[in-house]
Amino acid sequence: MMSCVSRLSIVSTGNRCSARRALHSKTCSDKQTKKTLNCAANHALGSGGKVGSVRTTFGRSLLVIAHPGHELRLYGWIKQTSPQVVFLTDGSGSTGVSRFDLSRDLISELGARVAIPGKFPEPELYQLLLRGDTAPFVRLADELAALIRDENIDTLVCDASEGYHPAHDLCLPLARTAARAAARPNIRLYEYRVIGDPRPEEGDAIALELDTSALQAKIERSRRYAAASGSVLSQEVQYMFDTFGEEAFSYEVLRPAGTETPLLQDGLRYYEVRGEERVRSGRYDKVLRYREHFAPVQAALEEYAA
Repeated sequence: MMSCVSRLSIVSTGNRCSARRALHSKTCSDKQTKKTLNCAANHALGSGGKVGSVRTTFGRSLLVIAHPGHELRLYGWIKQTSPQVVFLTDGSGSTGVSRFDLSRDLISELGARVAIPGKFPEPELYQLLLRGDTAPFVRLADELAALIRDENIDTLVCDASEGYHPAHDLCLPLARTAARAAARPNIRLYEYRVIGDPRPEEGDAIALELDTSALQAKIERSRRYAAASGSVLSQEVQYMFDTFGEEAFSYEVLRPAGTETPLLQDGLRYYEVRGEERVRSGRYDKVLRYREHFAPVQAALEEYAA
């Protein structure tokens, strides 16, 4: 088997469990079914249906992610495609300690490079959203558009909007706006799950399946990264492995952008529900709301790209 990726294919999973994105959902036991490469796969691969170089398939790629550490979800894909990487935040979170240096080293180790470092400390990003200050996000979209043009980017990949964290959900509107502003209508735009089940589901998607040795390298590197980041991230990483099983992370799935829909609880995104809890506990003064604080940024980005 290959040392990094065993295959690049269109994957379908038939009728799997529906609780795909819930953090508390347990690993589904239904056996996955894999399609042979169909005409859509042949088009994506561009070589008569034969699996060739992953880098050739995606061309010049740009990865836009919210926090340092997210790159671990696409460990194999990054190693194969050597994308340029953009970080929205420094990953400091509630600890106030940046994870950017850890991710810069990891990105370099995988043969890729950082194009734009974490633009915002996380507390600053929250304050921008709460204040309704859209200008910094429009400027970042403009910077991304220039990068796309200057580097002749063919494929743009970003965090999916899962409703879990506002910074995660900002990546898609930023990426989409930048692609439009760059006047690259044929650019391929994909998203990947940061929080939800990493495995393919109903419908077709581009999926890299890591072989056993590559999966073990990914898991080991994830644990080392988390340990260096502190107990909070270590707990989160272990929770993901416990919830979905380590084998699930052999899949790195890219879906057409906008495929994912935010998981709602009583009509609210997770970050709103969590914000309410923290306001009640006295930790936060104000809840960051989708309609009040997030939607205006989306509107400003759409206006910029119009």
